[in-house]
Amino acid sequence: MFLSAVSRPRYVDETDLWWDGKIGTWSFTHVVPAVRSSANRSAGTLETKSMNVTKYVYRSFLVDRVLPAIVSKCPGPPVVMLQNDNASAHVTSSDTALFLTFDSYAARGWQFSLVAQPPNSPDTNILDLGFLPQSNLYNTASQPTLLMNLCPTLLAPSTSTHLSVLIGHF
Repeated sequence: MFLSAVSRPRYVDETDLWWDGKIGTWSFTHVVPAVRSSANRSAGTLETKSMNVTKYVYRSFLVDRVLPAIVSKCPGPPVVMLQNDNASAHVTSSDTALFLTFDSYAARGWQFSLVAQPPNSPDTNILDLGFLPQSNLYNTASQPTLLMNLCPTLLAPSTSTHLSVLIGHF
């Protein structure tokens, strides 16, 4: 499973350039040593394993990876609405730990808010409509069989998706 963050691409007057809106894509994986030997590897060999995504894991990804990436890459304005679908593993608007983090960013001039995606709304489903189908294109071209090979394959569109694709879907 992956967490992707994109924003509406926009023209930045200060630089006279377009900002592509791509913030990042993070995989919910961790590397652990193999417990037992098998025909393919010996015990102790590092393996990439998928993580169970809970509210705590999702919150830690938001706090430790997504919010710093937004602050470092987003040209402004410093008012950001984080939108997630209504999956049970996602944080809710009553998550006090997340809002304490939002308050710490408010002291630095950034205003974050959390909104839920309206159900069955194609207008707010940018990742499914424009960004992640590029992953399927890459995935069918290479057909990785191991999780450690799948992650780079799926993360490639986060850097190679053309600006016009995102503009067309926003």
